[in-house]
Amino acid sequence: MRTRKFVSVFFILSMLIFFEGCTPDALDIYGRPIRISDYRGKWIVINYWATWCVPCIQEIPELNKLAKYYKHKVIVLGVNVDNLSDSVLRNLSQGYQVNYPFLSSFPIEKWGGKPDDLPVTYIIDPHGKLSHTLHGPQKLENFQAVMSLPAVTYD
Repeated sequence: MRTRKFVSVFFILSMLIFFEGCTPDALDIYGRPIRISDYRGKWIVINYWATWCVPCIQEIPELNKLAKYYKHKVIVLGVNVDNLSDSVLRNLSQGYQVNYPFLSSFPIEKWGGKPDDLPVTYIIDPHGKLSHTLHGPQKLENFQAVMSLPAVTYD
């Protein structure tokens, strides 16, 4: 009787752990799940932006470079704060030629809360800890310095 109860409790706990790992942290604008745990071992760059923020839009090419040149070491995620629908964000993503996942929301509270100003970029280290919070528009060189990334040869 005691063994059966232990096995039942163990099974339930195992299933809770399994399903906890399956729950996404967010969805991208195409409905694909985003799990930060999937990027363990990589730097995670979470950039908060808005359509009315000119520096945010100007920063997109730099984030594209970061995503392109360091795709094996860095994942870039763009989070819009305008509360726009996913279909509008898909159109904006194409119009701005964004080459990294756009999200309509992301629970940044785990690393310190929502931004007060824009653009703001949270850098999560490969161990899942908040490394830096960067305020204002960034250049590729800033990201390279913060994450100790090697210089790249541009196309």
